[in-house]
Amino acid sequence: MTENEQNLAEKVGKREQKRLGRPEHRILSYFGLFGLVGFTIAIPSVAGALIGKYLDENYPGKASWSLTFLLAGLAVGCYNAWRYIKKEYRE
Repeated sequence: MTENEQNLAEKVGKREQKRLGRPEHRILSYFGLFGLVGFTIAIPSVAGALIGKYLDENYPGKASWSLTFLLAGLAVGCYNAWRYIKKEYRE
């Protein structure tokens, strides 16, 4: 075996040991992930809407602050959820 093949075999072996050491994914763990992702998106969206409502009441203007901050919160929440899921599947 060449050195590259040995390195590859070691990497694959380590990953397999890591995978075998993890508990099996059960259906409830997927519901937990679903809830976590939902809250990751919902909390920044609601916070943005509340900040926008405050700004609309105290600093009225042509643009709707509520809608602007709601969409900004939604974007931040989706980015955070995407980053979290990407990290989970990488491990």
